[in-house]
Amino acid sequence: MATKKTLLVVDDDEDVLGARKTKLKRTGRYDVFTATGGNDALRRIRERRPDLIVCDIDMPDMDGGALPATLQEDRTTIAVPLIFLSGLVSPTESAQGNVGGWPMLSTRSPVEQVVKKIDELLEKKTK
Repeated sequence: MATKKTLLVVDDDEDVLGARKTKLKRTGRYDVFTATGGNDALRRIRERRPDLIVCDIDMPDMDGGALPATLQEDRTTIAVPLIFLSGLVSPTESAQGNVGGWPMLSTRSPVEQVVKKIDELLEKKTK
């Protein structure tokens, strides 16, 4: 059996954070840990290197777009892929959306669509 990939889920809304974590863990494919904002995410990334980050865009302490920019400045985190989940776009709009070159999906996207995108990015990372 393949080793589960580790995901960091970042959102300032703890209810949303819990729901995302639960849905991703239920797939049985990932180990999931969480952060409650951009600054907490940076701390958690240093503690436990995730294979991929699922991140909200609109957060009070650090704009979601600033998180990947910060990760790009550190050679140990530059290769960590990221997916944005946002309530700012609809599921239809999210098919074409990206922020800073990273894919953006709607928070209302089905978990299967999110898992598909996660797996696509993880596959690219291993090549």
